[in-house]
Amino acid sequence: AVVRLLRRLNTPAIAALLRHLPEERRTRLLDELPAATAVASRMLLRYPEDSIAALADTEVLTARPGDAVREVLARLKAASDDVGDFLYIVDEERRLRATVRPASLLHASPSMSVAAVEVVDVPALPAQAAPRTVRDHAGWTRV
Repeated sequence: AVVRLLRRLNTPAIAALLRHLPEERRTRLLDELPAATAVASRMLLRYPEDSIAALADTEVLTARPGDAVREVLARLKAASDDVGDFLYIVDEERRLRATVRPASLLHASPSMSVAAVEVVDVPALPAQAAPRTVRDHAGWTRV
């Protein structure tokens, strides 16, 4: 019954609930979740409970700099959930390199790389920061 409930939640909510369970039970429940969900939940559980990283949405659309716009648009179209306001361009180590708005891909040549699409300046915040310390971050007014 608990696993059925967890399967209906997003990853940050799963991690938040699992934090309050004994380690042994948490491990058993994680083993029963889909592999991608379990990996993402374990990643969030590594961060302190009072950090913004512990609340991060792990289900975001990413692309590599060399991906063609047509490929990324196909992935956007196939996405079952809302893709959000940003597409995150990441390198081979999955480090953030740039951010673009998905709508800007519609105006780009299908054969061009996503790295050549207009980049949006989105503030990056330290993963270990506490939510209360970033609430008034100047970057929120720019997004």
